[in-house]
Amino acid sequence: GILTALQVCSVLSGSGKKLSQLCSAEKYQQVNININIKDKFMVMNNEYLQNVIEKCKQTLQKNGRVLVRASGTEPKIRIMTECENIKTANMVANKILLAIKKITESKV
Repeated sequence: GILTALQVCSVLSGSGKKLSQLCSAEKYQQVNININIKDKFMVMNNEYLQNVIEKCKQTLQKNGRVLVRASGTEPKIRIMTECENIKTANMVANKILLAIKKITESKV
């Protein structure tokens, strides 16, 4: 953290600009879903889930982001989607949620 702060200060000093002038990140609508899972690693390593996640990423392309990960501290899988359009972000997150439910119900 300290090294990062020093590097940011160095960039600010060298550019003569404000921090707000250097940042051009897009802000997207975000959907977060946490689902309790007994065997989160079995689900995360499931090929069907990986295929669904990949299709969802292709759906969003450069207009959003998908992150699905096992919690490091809880028996949960965390789904996060971002998109310019909140309806699309919800649709993608729910597709992934349904895939996880399908896997845990041993239908895949």
